[in-house]
Amino acid sequence: MPDVQARAAVSRTARRLVHESTLEMTPAYVSAARQRPDALPQGTTIFITWLTGFAFGQTLAACRKVREWGCQPVPHLPARAMADLPMLRMIGQAVTQELHTDTVLLIAGDKAKPAGCLADTLALLQTGTLQESGIRNIYVAGHPEGSPVMQQPGQALSVLRQKQEIGQRDGLDIRIVSQLCLDPAPLLQWERHLRANGITLPVHVGLPGPVPPRMMMRYGMRCGVGPVLPFLKAQRALMHRWSCTSTPEQVIRPVAQVMITTPGALFRGLHFFPCGAVARTLGWREAGGMPRQAYAKGLMSA
Repeated sequence: MPDVQARAAVSRTARRLVHESTLEMTPAYVSAARQRPDALPQGTTIFITWLTGFAFGQTLAACRKVREWGCQPVPHLPARAMADLPMLRMIGQAVTQELHTDTVLLIAGDKAKPAGCLADTLALLQTGTLQESGIRNIYVAGHPEGSPVMQQPGQALSVLRQKQEIGQRDGLDIRIVSQLCLDPAPLLQWERHLRANGITLPVHVGLPGPVPPRMMMRYGMRCGVGPVLPFLKAQRALMHRWSCTSTPEQVIRPVAQVMITTPGALFRGLHFFPCGAVARTLGWREAGGMPRQAYAKGLMSA
């Protein structure tokens, strides 16, 4: 394929990934919104957080409102927030029966001590409770730059392999949402490592919204949105890298390139963490991703 055609194909794939991306919102943002944001197309998949110290009812109410907007809600379910299996069963039934969805995001959660017997998402999946409730589509976390918890060599890969086996056994569609990615190099290396070791789970790349790195840091440390908080805590040593200009384009285009050129590539989509800038992220998403110069200008005016 000539270079011009190849670059055009990468650009088309990158724009499609941005337009079809999922994104994350907090219950507070959703409850404060009087109507569906103008730049949010109907049918968009919205992940709704369940933050430490808040009841699941707030997440459930936000999911209902997102459903009223004509979008697809995906509630977070932190394993360490579950007091017991009856609580997990009740939540699973609320998701399937009240929200009429069979899709959730499983995270370990940032509680230092589990509320019950579930210390992580693998333990939660092994109970079979969500499967019994009718949950069939499950997102789990991936860690291209290392997990703050799983630090033994091969541990993260072993956990993903066990989740994949549970999915195959129970007829689940399990997908990976990665932690925030600012550098394509470790992301691409991680994806190759997964493929080389028999992991076939689709990967959705986690990216920050169009915000300056310092704003992302402040927001993540304050709110602990999704995997943002543990990631930021674990990556403090790399903060010198975050002071440099970084744009989603720097990650999206290499991902698109791999999708086009690599048979069996695991990349399937993008997931945005707006980090407090939902409107800006939606506008950028609607535009299919600004050119780097326009993006950088937006950061300077933030």
